[in-house]
Amino acid sequence: MESVTKSRQTVCLEQGVDDMVDFIFEKDGVQITAVMTMAAGYDYARRNGYTVVSAVEQYTEPTEEDDVNAMLVDHEYRITLIELGLIEW
Repeated sequence: MESVTKSRQTVCLEQGVDDMVDFIFEKDGVQITAVMTMAAGYDYARRNGYTVVSAVEQYTEPTEEDDVNAMLVDHEYRITLIELGLIEW
């Protein structure tokens, strides 16, 4: 069985959502952790016979790097709109 650990930020970017939850599931005395949306977590537990031990939403304040990255994306988006002629300069 392969074990893959991904950061919360990586999973959120891959899934395209911000409302990810840290789950701890238990089955036959063995605990596993996963990061997924609330609905997907409970659906996963139900389909696979796991008990949800913990489901914690963790909010972290955006870092300075997050703010800079958001500004860069916004800037590039506006330049693209100008280049496509969709907005006036």
